[in-house]
Amino acid sequence: SYFAERALDPNHCTFGDVSIILVGDFGQLEPIGDVSLCDTETTRHTCPHDVNPAQNWGHVHHGRQLLQTFREAFMLKHIHRSKDDMWWTESCLRLRDFTMDYQTDYHEWLKHDLHRGHLTQEQKDYFNHEAVWLCSRCEDVGGENGRKLANRALDGPALIHKIKAVHEGTGSAAKKAKMQPSSAFDGLRRTIHLVRGCKVLITRNIAYKYGLANGTRGTLVGVVYPAGATVACFPEALVVEVPGYRGPAFYPGQPKWVVILPKLSVKEGTRQTRRQFPATAGYALTINKAQGLTLPEGVVIKLSSGPRFKAAAKHGLPFVAFTRSESFARTAFH
Repeated sequence: SYFAERALDPNHCTFGDVSIILVGDFGQLEPIGDVSLCDTETTRHTCPHDVNPAQNWGHVHHGRQLLQTFREAFMLKHIHRSKDDMWWTESCLRLRDFTMDYQTDYHEWLKHDLHRGHLTQEQKDYFNHEAVWLCSRCEDVGGENGRKLANRALDGPALIHKIKAVHEGTGSAAKKAKMQPSSAFDGLRRTIHLVRGCKVLITRNIAYKYGLANGTRGTLVGVVYPAGATVACFPEALVVEVPGYRGPAFYPGQPKWVVILPKLSVKEGTRQTRRQFPATAGYALTINKAQGLTLPEGVVIKLSSGPRFKAAAKHGLPFVAFTRSESFARTAFH
C-alpha cells in the first residue's frame, strides 16, 4: 500500500525508497558468513567457504551496485567512549593502523597483564569478578561463564537453572532440531544456564525502542515456572533487571525489572522449530558479539589462538576488543 499510494514501483526504488545511513569503522571486524559491501576484491571463486555462491552471490553483486548510489561520506573525528584517556585512545588507533611500537604501546599494555603485569591484588580481583571477559573463541566464553556461574551458585548457595530448549514437530523433525546449532534458530541455544543474581546478556532485539536490544546486559532477578511445576519444567518467563530499560514498568517500585518471554524460531526451509529464551550468561562474550558495546565496568581481553587461528592477526579482532572499555585503567589482558 505504501508504494501504491505514492505510485512507486518498488523494483525501481533503492532500498525500497527508505533512507539509509551506513556507519562503521574500517578497522573493525568483517561480517561473518558474508561479504562486505566495500569488498571489491572477493570473487565468486574466492568467497569465504561459509558463503554459498549459488544462493548468495547475486546478493553480493547487487549490494556492490547499491553501494555506488551513496554520494556522501563523513569522517567522524571525535572519539567519545575513551575521551578522558587520550593515551589509550591514541594507542588503540595505532593498533588499528598497525603503527604501534614496543616502547610506547606494547610495553605499557604488558603492565595490565593479569599474570605478568603490575596490577595490585585488589585490581586483579576486580577484573576477575567485575569486568566482562572478551574472548576470541567460543569455548573460552563457555568456560568463563561456567566458572562464574558455579562460583555464584556455591557462594549463595543458589540453584543453577538448566533451561533446555523445546523442540516440536512430527516424525524426526524434533530430533533433528535438537542437534542443530544456535545459528540455525536465530541465536536460540539448545541449553542455557542461569543463577539468580548472575549477569545476563540478551541475544535478540526484543523491544529496541525501550532499550531491549541484541547485546543488552542485565542481572537475573528470578525464573518464573508454571504453578505447581518443578524446576525441570520449561519456565514461563525470566525476570531481568536492565539498567538501560526505558519502557513501561512491569512491577510497582521496580521500574528496571523486565519480563523476558521465550521465542519460537523455525529453521529456514524446514519444519524444525526451537522455543527458548533469547538470553545467556553475560560474564564473558566473544569479541564479535561485543562489537558496538560500551563496557564501563571494564574488560579482560583473552586472545587465545589455535593451530589454524591466530586471534591477534585476525583483521579487526584486537582493535574491537581494545576499544570496548572507556580507559586503560579498565582494561586488562589474559
